[in-house]
Amino acid sequence: MATPTYDLLDSTTLASSASSVTFSSISQDYRDLVLVVGWGYADFRFNSDTGSNYSKVVMAGRSAGASSASGTGTVIGPQYASSVAGVSILQIMDYSATDKHKSCLLRISSNASVTEATAGRWANTAALTAIEVRGTTFPADTTFHLFGIAS
Repeated sequence: MATPTYDLLDSTTLASSASSVTFSSISQDYRDLVLVVGWGYADFRFNSDTGSNYSKVVMAGRSAGASSASGTGTVIGPQYASSVAGVSILQIMDYSATDKHKSCLLRISSNASVTEATAGRWANTAALTAIEVRGTTFPADTTFHLFGIAS
């Protein structure tokens, strides 16, 4: 079995603050995608879909204790949104498949004593070609790296 590799597809570093960054025209040549956001809490919208087609189950560990939640909405995102430093890592499986809904895992850790893991689903069979990364405000120098996982 071949060892999977991460190929950098696109990368952005903000010159000034912004509330969103969009990756579009995503290559369909990989099995999975990994998006790393170098600033705490982000949520994600696929192919400009603003409908309530996203569902999630969240586990969170905070200084106040552990919790869990589930729900549906117009994005995949964390349970406890905040504008603090940290990292968000989103993995989307079989993103180019056109015969199934897209599943993803979102992991978030921050310097605010919060760690979250989210399992999400985008209820759409379209190939994923664009990802909008949204936040309250990403400060200048925030980095965004999109990787394709070759199998």
